[in-house]
Amino acid sequence: MGWILAIVFGFVIIYLFYMIGSRKRILSKLTSYFNGSVSSAFFRSIFNGQYQGLNFSIKLTPAGKNTPPYLIISLSKDCTLHLTIYRENALSHLGEKIGLVHEVKVDDETFDSDFLICSNDQERARIYLSSADIKNAIREIFNDGFGSLKADKKSITIQKPDYNSTSDLAPQKITTVLQRLSVVMKGL
Repeated sequence: MGWILAIVFGFVIIYLFYMIGSRKRILSKLTSYFNGSVSSAFFRSIFNGQYQGLNFSIKLTPAGKNTPPYLIISLSKDCTLHLTIYRENALSHLGEKIGLVHEVKVDDETFDSDFLICSNDQERARIYLSSADIKNAIREIFNDGFGSLKADKKSITIQKPDYNSTSDLAPQKITTVLQRLSVVMKGL
């Protein structure tokens, strides 16, 4: 019985190393396009690079028992305005109705109906999101399948569930996403 457990444990370890190595190989392709390097940290592979003088990271997280794999792209930026944006859904509407969610409204009916916006400074968030360029960049990021955008003290981070490693990690696609994020970071 003990030897069966040892064999199963061995296969699990081999599988984990294979998955980490696979994600690391996928990200290492970006080193020829962006100035950066790949590292691994506890089941996550991370690419740290630079684009037009901006530091960014790309993390690939594996699927969990109840969660999909995620592509996480962060652009380093000191932000004084904290902002979190999600797509509106039935759950966010319910949260608003019972008072759990205090959403920022930007007086753009389409944008307000499409996105749930939370901030530490509602008035600054309204002013910030009055820019058509910023709202368009946010729309394009979400239209690319990203599910959330968060700006905090250190970075602007977007997450995409169930990413496609071939198309979503193509250098041209990453460049487009970084260009959109650089538009979003203006004024934060």
